[in-house]
Order: sequence, then C-alpha cells, then structure tokens
Amino acid sequence: MYYFKCRNSTIFDSLKTMTQNIKSKTAYMSFKTILTIAFTFMFFVLNGTTQAHVKDLKSVGNNSETYKSITFDGSWGRFETSNAVFFDGKYGRTYSTWTNSFGDIFISSYDYAAGKFEYHKLIDSNGAGINGLNNPIISIDSLGYLFVFYTDTSTNLHLLKSTCPENIFNWNSSQKLTFTNSYSSDRFRNYLPVQLLDKMFVFWLNNNGEPAYSTSSDSGNNWSETKIIQFSKSDIDFKDLVVFSTGKDRVHIVLSGQSKNLQQSKSLHYLTYFNGNFYNLKGVKQEIFSADETTVYLTSKTKISDNLLLYDIAEDAFGKPVIAY
Repeated sequence: MYYFKCRNSTIFDSLKTMTQNIKSKTAYMSFKTILTIAFTFMFFVLNGTTQAHVKDLKSVGNNSETYKSITFDGSWGRFETSNAVFFDGKYGRTYSTWTNSFGDIFISSYDYAAGKFEYHKLIDSNGAGINGLNNPIISIDSLGYLFVFYTDTSTNLHLLKSTCPENIFNWNSSQKLTFTNSYSSDRFRNYLPVQLLDKMFVFWLNNNGEPAYSTSSDSGNNWSETKIIQFSKSDIDFKDLVVFSTGKDRVHIVLSGQSKNLQQSKSLHYLTYFNGNFYNLKGVKQEIFSADETTVYLTSKTKISDNLLLYDIAEDAFGKPVIAY
C-alpha cells in the first residue's frame, strides 16, 4: 500500500480529520471509501499539481473481522458509490442498502447510541435473482429524508423516497426516472446521486461514454433534461466515473479513460462542480473541457497492458480531493 504526503500532513491524518468532521447534517460517508482506504493500491492529493511524496506501507489497518457485519447475504456493485451514509440528526445513525442473493433490496440503520441494527426489505424481486433489481444506492438530504436509487432488469433507473426523516420503514411508491433529452437506450450501469443544499444530481456515463447528469430542485419529484459534460475533440473513451460531495455546494468528479487508439495510454481526469459551474484541474471555469487540462494521471505509452482501475474519491480536511485508484 502507498500513501502520498502533502504539506507535512499524511492522507491518513487528513482522512481521520475528515471522518471526525463528517458528523454534520449534510455530510456523507461511503463504506466503499473506507474499504478502499484499507485495500487500495495508491492515494494522492491534488494540490494544484500532481507532485507528491510516496512511501510504501507494509502493514496498515485492522483485520476485517474487527468490524461489524451488516449482513451475511448482500453485495454492492463496484461501479456505484454511496452504499452507506451517516446522518447526525435526531439520531446518530448509519444507513446502508444492498442486494441479496435472491435479488431483493434491503436497507438497514445502525444506531450508535443504542448499539443496534434495524432492517427493512425495500423491494421483493419475487425470486428474480441478482439479475433482477440491482445496484441500490442511498442518499440523504439535510432534513434526514432517505433516497434509494436502483435499476431494474432493463437497467431503468428508479427512486424510492422515505416519508419520514431518519426512518427506514415508511416509503413513497417507487418512481421510474425519465430524464428528457437523454439517450433512449442509456443503461444506468454507472449512476451516482449527489445531494447538495439547493439541488440533487444524478451523474452517469451514457452509451457514448460521455459523462451526463440531471438535477432536481424539488426532492426528486421532477428532473431536468439530460446535460452532457463536454470534452473538445477528445480521443478519450471514458470507462468509469466517481463523485464525492460533503453535501453543500461542491462536487468532485473523476473519470478514468482510455485512448480510442489502443496503442496509447490510459488516464484519470479531474473536474469539479461549484455553485452552478464546472471547473478544470487549474480551477478555470469551462463549458467545454480539454482532456489535457483535466488529466491528473497518465500511464506509460510503452506499457499498453497496464491496468488502471478507478475506485473512489473523497475530500480531506482542507477541501482537497483524494483519489484512490
């Protein structure tokens, strides 16, 4: 395992501080991020450049058996984040959702004061199996209302909303999300909801490999037309997408890509959304991006067999994005 040291503060110190600061009404915590910290290959902090000091860590972290198990029959998809969120409202609870081996979707809450779990089956797949209702993702707004997104057998995207804040047992009817101006054949394999103070986003990669998004300003009842984050004359075919937000006014976005010329390198690209605009790696507001102005990592062109897997992104105590890949 590796970590990168920046400004005399290790990433692990930053992540510890970030975790301590996460007890706010608009803060989010991804279990996948925690797992990534334990098992990922490399970390780095963006600090205006991609330069950092690297140290090889031979022994870091706790045995997995020291952590509580949520369920013994469940799975999360690799392409989706926000499988769990923490909310410090009337109760201090972590909420998580997953699919079991029968294809059913469950949600749980863990109350830290009471030290106990509660469980609820959200969707019964009627034995459809894991190819049925898959990939549940959870989000929560500043009032404590829960939102669970999931896909069906045709990879249509659906939304469930809780009727009471901080409650996993009472839900509105499932709502199929239809984004106007989107590709009719879009398959929501890689969709990522983000809750900000003024609106909710859903990001995904469309069938053309372009990053797309839609927004809602009324708690998910109505959604905007699909918008594309455009890249000018890019020969990059984007493969994966991850996002992170503390739930206020900023979204960190990372894309992994591969040149359409298979003899070329693979790459990671970073941009950010802030207060209604998108910005490149240097903090310049743009409507159409250049791949070169968003690149944070590039594999060697002489090693075309090198794999590049994008896992997750988080934010340190100074607001800097931390990417695990």
